[in-house]
Amino acid sequence: MLKLLTLITSHREKMRRTSSCQTVVEQKYSTMEDLKMPKLHVSQSRKRRSWESVLTMAVVIPLIVALVSSPIDPVAYKYSNKTMPELVGVLAVNDGLQKATRLEFEGDMVGPEAFAVDKNGDLYSGLKDGRIVKINVTDESYTVISRLSEPPYFHCDSPGEKCSRPLGLDFDPNGNLIVADPFTGLLKINVITGEKSVLSGGEASSFAAFNNLAVLPNGSIFVTKFCQRNDFALEVFEGIPSGKLLHYNPVTDTLHTVVPDLFLPNGVSVSNDGESVLVSETGRARILRYYVKGAKAGQTEIFADNLPGLPDNIQPSSKGGYWVAFPFIRHVQSLDFFAENAWLRRILVHFRAILPLLVPQHVMVARLDENGTIVETLHDQGAHTLHSISEAFEYHNELLIGSFDAPFIGKLTLNHQHSSNIRPVH
Repeated sequence: MLKLLTLITSHREKMRRTSSCQTVVEQKYSTMEDLKMPKLHVSQSRKRRSWESVLTMAVVIPLIVALVSSPIDPVAYKYSNKTMPELVGVLAVNDGLQKATRLEFEGDMVGPEAFAVDKNGDLYSGLKDGRIVKINVTDESYTVISRLSEPPYFHCDSPGEKCSRPLGLDFDPNGNLIVADPFTGLLKINVITGEKSVLSGGEASSFAAFNNLAVLPNGSIFVTKFCQRNDFALEVFEGIPSGKLLHYNPVTDTLHTVVPDLFLPNGVSVSNDGESVLVSETGRARILRYYVKGAKAGQTEIFADNLPGLPDNIQPSSKGGYWVAFPFIRHVQSLDFFAENAWLRRILVHFRAILPLLVPQHVMVARLDENGTIVETLHDQGAHTLHSISEAFEYHNELLIGSFDAPFIGKLTLNHQHSSNIRPVH
């Protein structure tokens, strides 16, 4: 009897729990379709996880392939052991370069990289399609002096193309225009006749990656060799210094290295006292000084270190010191992060053609004093007026801004009315 009562009680308790559970279920789900929803949610969750896995693999696999099959073996490096300078004080962002006007020459003059002036005061530049031109800034016209490329003429963009791309240029004591051409070599041009010749001296006769140059009063030439590879972009991403500063002696017709192992050496300028040449080491965000005479002749020292951007060409300033063009700013474009993470450059090298379109644009021109201290800056944040700048060159109380691929020359009047940051003199 006890056993029966126990079974009955147990059955009633079971029915009570079942009824209670059913009531809860019925309250929560009013229809059979509702009861089926959890199964649908499970199915959708599985599908979502499946798509996430596919997308993850679609991203991870190409990255692994990029890491393994990268054409470079990059190394991590630092621009400086010092803290990256912030854009404050004399470096603070302003709209100085945005006040510049564009000399567009009807869009037919692309890539005026650098400038030079002859003894008559005429202005010259080299263009992306291999032309050497004499420029009239007043009426925005020009005259073709020489063509370095053979027809058909086109912009020289890819390594190995049969073309010429004049970059740095300067006049020698005899009035010849000396040109640094990364594809052809070191050239001498008669600006009256247009006749041109390749200067001999070993490296000058082949693909030389020559970038910029400066001619001393005695006619000797200092020229930078940017890199070793034909595809210099690979060297930029790799981070291994293979550039150099070379000296060409026109008397002995010889070319030799004076400063080796430079990381992307660029602009060259004779110092205002004539004792040395200044060299932009773009890949290290600094400027070096190489002494050409005096007690320190043959020695190299740092002129300006830990610069806020990557320096390009250097030109003297009538205010004293030097104008330096900065096409890239370290703080704005996170350049230090990329420099210190070699694995990231191993991947990004595959996308080097589109990277310039993805990073913020900001260009700057700075004036450095004789001690290498920045005393004035002009900015164009966002590159609204000027972009891809390469040189700031004084000409008739105007600052001309060159570019390696823009179809114009920037012009800014030097009347101290433009917006700039100037370091106070103490």
